[in-house]
Amino acid sequence: MFGAGFGLVILATLAAWCFSLLFKWIKAPAILGMICGGVVVGSLVVPLFPDAAAPAFGQVASPLRLGVLAVILLRAGLGMSLREVKAAGPLALSLGVLPMLGDAALVTVGGVFFLNLPFASALVLGFLVAAISPAIVIPEMTRVLETAPAGQRKVAGALLAGAPLDNIAALVFLGVAMDLALAGGGSTGQTLLMAPLLAGGGLLAGLGAGLFFLAVAAGVRLKPVVATAVVWLTACGTIALCVTLDLSLVLAVLCLGLTIRHKKPVLAARLTPGLTQMWTVGAVVLFGLIGASLDTASLPTVGLLAVGVILLGQLGRTAVCWGVGKTAGLERKQLLACIAAYMPKATIQAAFASLPLQRGIAHGQTMLSVAVLAVVILAPLGLFAIHRVFPVDPSVKTVA
Repeated sequence: MFGAGFGLVILATLAAWCFSLLFKWIKAPAILGMICGGVVVGSLVVPLFPDAAAPAFGQVASPLRLGVLAVILLRAGLGMSLREVKAAGPLALSLGVLPMLGDAALVTVGGVFFLNLPFASALVLGFLVAAISPAIVIPEMTRVLETAPAGQRKVAGALLAGAPLDNIAALVFLGVAMDLALAGGGSTGQTLLMAPLLAGGGLLAGLGAGLFFLAVAAGVRLKPVVATAVVWLTACGTIALCVTLDLSLVLAVLCLGLTIRHKKPVLAARLTPGLTQMWTVGAVVLFGLIGASLDTASLPTVGLLAVGVILLGQLGRTAVCWGVGKTAGLERKQLLACIAAYMPKATIQAAFASLPLQRGIAHGQTMLSVAVLAVVILAPLGLFAIHRVFPVDPSVKTVA
């Protein structure tokens, strides 16, 4: 069984790579090609082995996704200084949480009035669709921080710092909404009380992991390639710890990278090129697996009304984002940058879209279909918008 799953992972990765080349050739986002390659494998190959391959595929794919996520978050943490985080603090918090709430609110309203969902189910759908994709946004904003002029770095720094906050808030509210949908009112208050503790635990885990790596690097002079491998393994171990203890793995790995950058900026600079090369390969694996995990057969069941609900959510996100930016004194180009950067959806939807259905929440299949459709529409559209606002330097390799 394990061999069948591993074979499907390799096949999905190869298909993602081939489709990425095709999409680059036709001047389309390579990430969309990677997702399409995975969809082809997931739609045509996995159904041929329903009893053996599909379960094993999930067992192999899950740790690989987390390993690539470690690369993404390490690059983000190493790319930010504490000075930049402090400077972006209030703006990052506002951009990371408030537009997501605006997105979720209008998707919830659309779910009730256009998709005829009960309010509790519509609320679950709202937070499921609202979360942005850290696998797209964080690498893109990291690229901007590495290559853009100073004027764009301020906004990119706030967006980079706010991206994990968007995901954390969306996932916390998603858990609360699912508790409400399952009539688990007793656990809702506990979830809200535990959320700050779990986030704080993640920060402490990341700080401890960062100090551990620095102690290892100080005791043994490591070559850049070896140091990159060691810091990645440290991040993977931190993720495993956070998953076991139910802590915030996003904050933990970001804090790991920030600790290294703050304590040893020269070492952080040595680690960055290796992690960039790892991301070049990891992106193909990650988005191939995301595509292979999507259930495209459910798309026709939701139709144009679902598209309207998704776009309605984007309208809510845009309105709130514009208001937050205006309050912060951002210029028009900076406001458009904020709107574009937080448009893509992919990772969270691919990972959690099937959860309401698995837990028996009413209309779970509809929620799964709408989440898949959000990825199909907003991943390429968001990437196009980001590259219009933050043009790609031809000398810098990216996945899109």
